[in-house]
Amino acid sequence: MPVTLTPTVTMLEVAEEPCRTRSALDKSYRALSSGCPARVSGDPMQLAIGRGAKHQMRASAAAERHASEGLAMAQTAGDALDRMQGVLTRMRDVAAQSCDSASSHAARERADAQYTALKAELERVQRDARYADRDLLGARPDAATFHPGPNDTGSGSVTLQLGGLDLSALAASSVTGADSSSAEQALSALCGVEALVSDKRAHFGEAVEQLETVVKGINTVRLNLTAANSRIRDADVAAEMASLTIHQILCQPGVAVAAQAGQLPQLALNLL
Repeated sequence: MPVTLTPTVTMLEVAEEPCRTRSALDKSYRALSSGCPARVSGDPMQLAIGRGAKHQMRASAAAERHASEGLAMAQTAGDALDRMQGVLTRMRDVAAQSCDSASSHAARERADAQYTALKAELERVQRDARYADRDLLGARPDAATFHPGPNDTGSGSVTLQLGGLDLSALAASSVTGADSSSAEQALSALCGVEALVSDKRAHFGEAVEQLETVVKGINTVRLNLTAANSRIRDADVAAEMASLTIHQILCQPGVAVAAQAGQLPQLALNLL
């Protein structure tokens, strides 16, 4: 009578376990070596989302560069206007002293020498207020528009009104003379220039605040996009290492048990 030995269900299950463990081990190895989870590499939708996030991060980086350039330009103009206002304040003090009826002609001449030096300093600050090749505070009006939006659609653009700072009213002013008439005219001209400088400072101050807010917003968006893209495309090293350790441990007893299960037919033969 022939004897037929067939695999038992236990043998099949025990033999299958090392295969499943080895497959999970291979996935952990691939994830750790590539830095990308296996579920993403085979999921077109996840890959599309990751690529979209990457493109948006690049657009946000370009928008941040535009906003930062506008911010630097506005801050440069604001600093120059601050220095100009300081010079104008000193010129006003000199002119006010020359308006005093007790001031002699000689005192007004000395004051005028100081006033002339301050005018030259004011013109120097105006002339040196440049950003790259742009004249920020010249007499000729100009404008610079920046598009800090990620899509560069023009919405939310910031326009800096450059130039338009005419100091010609001070060119012929002086505080010398036998009486205070020249000093009074100089004070009147100073009032007009100071008002113009104050308006310019207010404009650039608003632009600085707006662009600083834009840069902070773009940084927040970039941070969130980076985190989202990392969750999609980057492997969780801690989780993958834990999985790798577990399957490495299971792999050894799985192979040993499979070898033991393979001896069951031999034991049946020994009974014959």
